[in-house]
Amino acid sequence: MAFKAAFLNVTLTVGFGRCNERVKYFTLFLFFITAWLTFPSQTQAATVENWVIKGSQNELWTQAIDEVTGYSQHYFTESFFVADPVSFIVPENFVFRFKLTPIQGVDHNFVWNFQDTENYYQAHFNGGAVWVSRFIDGEEMLSVGKNFITSLGQTYEIQLKQVGNRLTLVIDDQAIVAFDDLTHNEQSEGLVGFKLSPGAVIPVETKYEHIMAYDAAVTLLPVSLLQQNDEQWGEIEYDTASQWSDWEAPTISRWGCALTSLTMIMRYHGLTTMPDGQPVDPATVNQWLLDEEDGYVGQGLVNWFAATRLIRQISERYSVPGSQLPKLEFSYQGLPWLEVGKNELLTGRPLIAQVPGHFTVVNGYDEHNNEFLISDPLYSYQYLSQHPATLSLRLFRPSQTDLSALVAVHRPEVVVEILNESGVVVSQTWREEIVDSVSGESTEVWQFTVVNQPAAGRYQVNVVGAKEEGDVLIFTYDQLANVETYLPLKSEYINFEILSFYLAFNKETGGEIQPLDLTEPAVFSWGNFLARLNQLKNDQLINQSIYERLNALANLAAQADETTWPRYKHYLINLLEFYSTEMAGKTRNDLKEILK
Repeated sequence: MAFKAAFLNVTLTVGFGRCNERVKYFTLFLFFITAWLTFPSQTQAATVENWVIKGSQNELWTQAIDEVTGYSQHYFTESFFVADPVSFIVPENFVFRFKLTPIQGVDHNFVWNFQDTENYYQAHFNGGAVWVSRFIDGEEMLSVGKNFITSLGQTYEIQLKQVGNRLTLVIDDQAIVAFDDLTHNEQSEGLVGFKLSPGAVIPVETKYEHIMAYDAAVTLLPVSLLQQNDEQWGEIEYDTASQWSDWEAPTISRWGCALTSLTMIMRYHGLTTMPDGQPVDPATVNQWLLDEEDGYVGQGLVNWFAATRLIRQISERYSVPGSQLPKLEFSYQGLPWLEVGKNELLTGRPLIAQVPGHFTVVNGYDEHNNEFLISDPLYSYQYLSQHPATLSLRLFRPSQTDLSALVAVHRPEVVVEILNESGVVVSQTWREEIVDSVSGESTEVWQFTVVNQPAAGRYQVNVVGAKEEGDVLIFTYDQLANVETYLPLKSEYINFEILSFYLAFNKETGGEIQPLDLTEPAVFSWGNFLARLNQLKNDQLINQSIYERLNALANLAAQADETTWPRYKHYLINLLEFYSTEMAGKTRNDLKEILK
């Protein structure tokens, strides 16, 4: 089976009280997964038009956007709110997932494999336990209970999984009940839904949100789709795009894919209100990034590390005892990324994928088709493979600890390395750009060179190829993501195109830039030599044959044992002298200076 995500508009007429009085229509926008049933000659979609009430019609089922609430004030009645059996089909092996909040009373239920009011499975929360039961012809034929205390007003993430005769009930990522159903037979299938059945305590009220049912072979996280061209924010100016975009509409709808993807990730983790009380949406996050010195970099590229500071501020502002909002640690994953992506999803963490010129949220994986499912802020795509390629991932992992980082943002022709005190390069580098799908206009390409969660100590930063101030910008983030910014100035360096400095880092206080101590030798890096060599070739200051010989030897040296490096350096210096008639003196001296 393949799968399709859809927004379903469900309209329902309900009765309340013994007079069974008709009340107004309620509209429910449920986010559901509808199975595509595969036949030999075609693929047919099963859709949902209406949900229905079964059993007592005297209870109140109300709907709002993305939620259902059941309310009863009658003793010992049973009312079911289930999917329409004609238009919605639940797969044989499935996951039923939603958020449950008990509001009043002690009896809170949901059902699956519902055939009629006498034949169904249910999970029943009652005070200090949850009971998984099966009813056959009205008789309880299966009952498995586990201790589980629910509290009124507390929201629980519920996941019921059925694979064959195996039933697993997961609550807040913890498997509470897991067993083989010995009553399982051909009737162990049917509809999903909810149930009101008050006992001796009334009224009973339960709220259900983010409701999904899908094939068990699919891992799917309930990320609510946001679109960058939504009329609520689509026409707002993105970053300062009127200053760098040549087209007539410098808006979120054109450039806001990364911004909107970030917002979806935040909302998934419960970060729904900005520090100033406004809702978290692309407009408010855009404004926050604009107001921060490090919010956007280059031409409208989201600084993911600045975003972790916003998330930390929201977490600290709205967390309360018993309900701790997470901070999110950011990290980058280049190729190969497939297994990392699967593991993130299996552990309940949606991610952002970088595809050529665009960013999208990845929130599911279909084992049947080996496909990643996406919530794309711009395109009407279901699968990541519908994009031409996946270049890398942006990961966000819940944490309450360390948001620290060393970050250099620089033009692609500038090479940056960050070395630890042992002279080992500990940074990783990636590039980003955004392409407008309508005009084809692109932002400038910029690169990030990063050390995530650096240990306290002194680092050497080597920068090769900067020609103008602003070609490279350094950010240091302490463990709370507070930022210090450093812009290298030409007046500070004798040779601005090859510059090095120390960065003393402490997780509590952040980073401090220190000049290179000229009384001790700088840490040597073959990467610096190769970067400078490539730049000289691109500037046509070295011919191709000389470049190839020097490049081959330097790459060989970089892979050799460090004890052999003096011999390689000596040989390269001799070669540079040998080519004195074919290279300018400044060019040779630049390379020799790095080798010394």
